[in-house]
Amino acid sequence: MFLDFDFDQKNRKITLCSLAGSKAKAVKTQILIFLFAFGNIIFQCCIGSIFTGIGLSPFYLLCLLSLPTAYVLIDLMCKDSNGIKEEIKPNIFFGPLGKLDLYEKLGNKDFMIKFMVARNVMVKFTFLICIAKVLSELV
Repeated sequence: MFLDFDFDQKNRKITLCSLAGSKAKAVKTQILIFLFAFGNIIFQCCIGSIFTGIGLSPFYLLCLLSLPTAYVLIDLMCKDSNGIKEEIKPNIFFGPLGKLDLYEKLGNKDFMIKFMVARNVMVKFTFLICIAKVLSELV
């Protein structure tokens, strides 16, 4: 959502990102979404069954392995919203990034890195939830 902020504002699209009002507020909104997603998993695995009678298997805590990539994304978005321009140096926590040399030639390397890191957070989180579901059904 954050990556589309300028486009959404320019085209008067009503999205969660544009409703935030600024890039900084959009980043805070994204942080809240991450906190709710990860916090809900932790709550449901650890004490959810006390309140609801139905908790999640501890296997679902595997999704926390996507936290480093989520942190990388938040860091990149914070720097962008604060106008900090520095070369992005990918590392293992970014996940697969594709053809960075091609994006460099096209002049949109930084955008594509952020786009792919956002995709990687979602893919890792979802994949780990699927693994947790399978493991919890087998055990």
